Amino acid sequence: MKLRKIAALALSILAFSVAIPVLATPASAAPVPRCNDFHNHFDATYKWSVPVYRDSLGATPKCLMGDAYNSYGTHVAVLQRTLRDCYGQNIAVDNDFGPATAGALANAQRFHHIDDDGVYGPETASVLAWNSTPNGRFFPQC
Repeated sequence: MKLRKIAALALSILAFSVAIPVLATPASAAPVPRCNDFHNHFDATYKWSVPVYRDSLGATPKCLMGDAYNSYGTHVAVLQRTLRDCYGQNIAVDNDFGPATAGALANAQRFHHIDDDGVYGPETASVLAWNSTPNGRFFPQC
């Protein structure tokens, strides 16, 4: 009887130790947060802004925004200005990621030959030509 209890315990420990790696989520598969802010970048000549997710630990450019995410705020306006000024999209800069912004973003995504889903995410962020302002000038360029 004692041998059965030991065998059952050993089998339970083995099953639990095998299940942990299956249930664990690798860091690379962590969900991408929703964009909630923007970050200004500067170099010797230019200033440009990029949408980011910001929390108490800092900012990461790997974030999502789109019509389905109810995205609203200055981070959306940063994207809208870039779509208007760099990609010639006729959209309002109104801080609201609605169907017009999604369509304009899909056009920019097609231009870069990536999935044209109209959702801003890490892949889209990596290919967009961001609207920048030359130091000492008032007109944007890409």
